[in-house]
Amino acid sequence: MSAPPSDVAGDLANSLIIAPQPAVPAAAVMDLLPDPAVLVERDGAILHANRAFADALGMAPVALAGRRLAELASGDVEPLAIYLRRCAGTFQPLPGALALKAADGAAVPLRCDGAATRLDGGRAGPLMLRCRPPQKASPEFGLLTDKVRQLSQEVLLRRQVEADLRRSEERLRLAVEATGLGTWDFDPVSGRLEWSDRCKALFGLPPDAAVRLPVFYDAVHPDDRASVEEGVRRALDPAGSGVFDMEYRVVGLGDGAERWVAATGRAVFAQGRAVRFIGTALDVTARRQAAALQRLLLNELDHRVKNTLSTVQSIARQTLRHAASVEESRDAFDARLSALSKTHNLLTRTRWRGSDLRELLEAELAPYGIGEDARIRLSGPPVQLDAKTTVALGLAVHELATNAAKYGALSPPGGRVAVVWSVGAGDGGPTLAVDWTESGGPPVPPPRRRGFGSRLIERGLAYDLHGTVRLTFDPGGVRCRMDLPLATAERIAHG
Repeated sequence: MSAPPSDVAGDLANSLIIAPQPAVPAAAVMDLLPDPAVLVERDGAILHANRAFADALGMAPVALAGRRLAELASGDVEPLAIYLRRCAGTFQPLPGALALKAADGAAVPLRCDGAATRLDGGRAGPLMLRCRPPQKASPEFGLLTDKVRQLSQEVLLRRQVEADLRRSEERLRLAVEATGLGTWDFDPVSGRLEWSDRCKALFGLPPDAAVRLPVFYDAVHPDDRASVEEGVRRALDPAGSGVFDMEYRVVGLGDGAERWVAATGRAVFAQGRAVRFIGTALDVTARRQAAALQRLLLNELDHRVKNTLSTVQSIARQTLRHAASVEESRDAFDARLSALSKTHNLLTRTRWRGSDLRELLEAELAPYGIGEDARIRLSGPPVQLDAKTTVALGLAVHELATNAAKYGALSPPGGRVAVVWSVGAGDGGPTLAVDWTESGGPPVPPPRRRGFGSRLIERGLAYDLHGTVRLTFDPGGVRCRMDLPLATAERIAHG
């Protein structure tokens, strides 16, 4: 007689646990089950184990009879005792687990449903544990699992690499934007040229403009185009270094603005020819302009130092030639150097860009008193003088004031000096007119000879500045009219 199907055996086992069936012994029902099953006392003593249970532990069924489950446990026995007590209190199957040890010492985990059996009269009897052995994976399944695990690791690694690459690209993009660099990428084989938006802006193009190599050459300044073409040719020559490093001018194709560009690139070669040419471009217009300005200032400083030394030399020579004594020559020389120093101080504050006419006059005439009720009155519109005019006019005013203090209107207490200037129209364009008028001083006779002061005024203003000077010695006081072209004295505003 063949064994009934497993579902029939399961129904018999459940009926044994749930309902009183004294006609069917529990051991006989368990032997029909395909899954491991064991009948134990409440303390875990084994009453009967079916063949599947014995096979799971690698033992004979007879060898298990009388042993306790605690002896076969592979771990802590307390959870096992708790589970058995729970099963003894119900006829409904309770899920649980057995951690047992096989004959060879290997751990055998079993999932089980346990409950008390019913005896005659409905009393609870021994516990029946119906177990399910752990599923054993086939070699193919294990191989598939390994492949899935390996693929998962590769996917995770790739995602990490992609994330690192995105962060690296973002850092590079931010660095390029922060430095104002434009990037370009040229394919010598196809002629394809790619510019970043910043690079297009350097050449006066909008972001959506299409570019090719002829467009690049069209933007290069005509005076620099030949050298740039030669530099590109050398960089793409396999026999060369493959490096392009030049500064050249460009004329914006869209805006017409002239800029200086510093371009650095490197060619990539394959099979004896250039296959890629990449690099960066940077607007260095400000640096170029600063360098040009520095050269201009150095040249201007050299020129001014020479002029200043020449002026000092002339002052010293003329002062010593016409002085009556060493003390007089020393005092005159010191005074003239002091006047020269004042004008230089004014120019230093403006970095030698010039000075205001009123400020210059106040610096030279301050020792004699300036203002409406003072001995010297100034009147005229704001006028900005260049450096050359500042030096010449400062020395001229100093000589006029010195002569007035010695012999003219500033020598007695009641004398006055009026300095009035205006801007007018001359034959060659606008001119600046400065009138020096003395009054209230002693009679001034015409000098018997021309002194150094007169020659300095005429030389400094008439010759150096291409102006005109009219110096008259009226009995009522000295008058001096100075006319200077506004090419050297730039008018800022009318008063």
